[in-house]
Amino acid sequence: MRRTKFECLILGVLVVFLAAIGLIVKPITGLEAGEKNWGKFQVEDRRSGYTFAAIETRNMEDDDFENPGFIWVDEGEALWGKVDGEVGKSCSSCHGDASKSMKGVGVRYPAYVPEAKKMVNLEQQINTCRKDRMKAKPYKYESKGLLAITTFVRHQSKGMAMNVKVDGDAKPYFDKGNDLY
Repeated sequence: MRRTKFECLILGVLVVFLAAIGLIVKPITGLEAGEKNWGKFQVEDRRSGYTFAAIETRNMEDDDFENPGFIWVDEGEALWGKVDGEVGKSCSSCHGDASKSMKGVGVRYPAYVPEAKKMVNLEQQINTCRKDRMKAKPYKYESKGLLAITTFVRHQSKGMAMNVKVDGDAKPYFDKGNDLY
């Protein structure tokens, strides 16, 4: 079957386009599904759930303007400076600039808190601050406010490796978690 010049031109453009996509997309996406070394997304034999997501999903999550979850960071930033409670304070009243004071905080929770004599997650710590220091009503778990402020605080540690302590007073809790899961 003979092809016309136009059909050959279209076929050629299509081949070049598909080849170009293959060359462009691979460097942009970074991690491939079958990759063995996940770098900062892997600790020993464990790896982040991020590595199981489709490449397109990872690209979207990596772009603050494309990530639909980023609205929670914006909401949390607004709450950070909002005065609440009987003493008329906001989170920023005590902690100041979150980009400095909260850097590294999100990656160290859950943590053992000696005063509480238990493990505490970041959400519980935020509510402790609200209740004890701001004299404000604690947020309900999974509420818009708690999700927003937690996401904002965690965002200050973006790109940092998890740094949860699993020794000392925290060890029995992590041992029990290992037994259960």
